[in-house]
Amino acid sequence: MLDNHTHLTEAQRIGQMGSYEWTFSSDHIKCSSEVYAIFGINPDNFGTCSKAFLNCVHPDDLENVELAIQSAIQQYQSYDIDHRIKLPDGTIKTIHGLGEVEFDDQNQPLAMTGTLQDVTQVRLAEAKLKLFATVFENASEGMVITDSDNRIVMLNEAYSKATGYSKEELIGRNPNVSNSGEHTPEFYTQMWDSIMQTGKWQGEIIDRRKDGQLYPKWLHIDALRDNQGSITHYIGSFTDITELKAKEKHLLKLAYSDKLTRLANRSYFDQRLTQELALAKRNQNKMALLYIDLDFFKQVNDQYGHAVGDELLREVSNRMKKCVRESDTLARLGGMNLRRSCRLSSHLKVLPRLRVK
Repeated sequence: MLDNHTHLTEAQRIGQMGSYEWTFSSDHIKCSSEVYAIFGINPDNFGTCSKAFLNCVHPDDLENVELAIQSAIQQYQSYDIDHRIKLPDGTIKTIHGLGEVEFDDQNQPLAMTGTLQDVTQVRLAEAKLKLFATVFENASEGMVITDSDNRIVMLNEAYSKATGYSKEELIGRNPNVSNSGEHTPEFYTQMWDSIMQTGKWQGEIIDRRKDGQLYPKWLHIDALRDNQGSITHYIGSFTDITELKAKEKHLLKLAYSDKLTRLANRSYFDQRLTQELALAKRNQNKMALLYIDLDFFKQVNDQYGHAVGDELLREVSNRMKKCVRESDTLARLGGMNLRRSCRLSSHLKVLPRLRVK
């Protein structure tokens, strides 16, 4: 069985914390073995006075250490400070020093007793956590962390702003509070299957804000596991792609629409016709195609000018839009040769040209 001294020594070694006693009258410092281990110095070469300790303090932190010692002695405060030390081999460590000053009946300082702990790794971990917290909170993406039961434990301001819910409203709840109802159960089953199998999933999803508005977002989910492989948390991050989708839609509309009339152009018409012909062939159906020509349009341009001709085309287009269903395609083809440009089949019967006066 270990004696008390051995127990104390082992505890200090495990906790990387050494103890000291500094007697002011003789300027003598007595340290435990762990202090020497932390400072990387042989006890025989360390010295026993305060100067030996101060010589190990990083030059940039020396003034703060001396001020902390003076405050403890002169203002009856506890000695409590983080500072760096420089080991003989050049290694830099961060030390947390604690101490209490003992006074005599005349309030004269007698000694300081305390501990010195190596907190290098602890402070590095804290700095990383602080950095993560700063990045998390200030990220432009909406970010949320849930526990293994998918209950929200943390979210950032961007997440709250995008969803319309306050942090207080969401903590402890399942993120599916924003479920839009736009996706099938199979969609979510596939999502979670991917997360369970690969540890991640990403894709486009439609969610609903607190005010009921639907919006598209690009969502990325990661599963975090412990050393035993059990899931401890899920991290979700998303970007609201409402503006991006609107721009894509606008660019697509420009690419497939006639600049003058805003009807579908020849490229879109070719794609749509090819699709409809394939669909008709597969289902053994027929489809309708109406080709409308404007008689004497050249004379309008020649007699009244192209501006009037353009206005005529726009007016005709607007009137025709009111005559077709939403599922129909109305296109302006210009001087297109219908038979040459479209891959027609027996499913499409081209009638003789009709004149509408």
